[in-house]
Amino acid sequence: MRPVELHVERLVVPAALRLDPIALQDALERELSRLVAERGIPRAWATDGLRLDGLSARVGAIPTSRTLGRSLAETIHRGRVR
Repeated sequence: MRPVELHVERLVVPAALRLDPIALQDALERELSRLVAERGIPRAWATDGLRLDGLSARVGAIPTSRTLGRSLAETIHRGRVR
């Protein structure tokens, strides 16, 4: 499998959530790695890459760093943007 490089230029999370940025990053990386290992690289990534502007992910009322990271990874893997 070819290496996949993901660059997140900016991730805006409301300060009111008081999430741990390191835990959020870790959850996002782990879940995205798992999804790529299980489901492969999405077709959209195989061309010129995928740019996601205005990404949004659905989470519970008060997400943890882990649940938000996992939800973002799923959204990124699917390539959904709003």
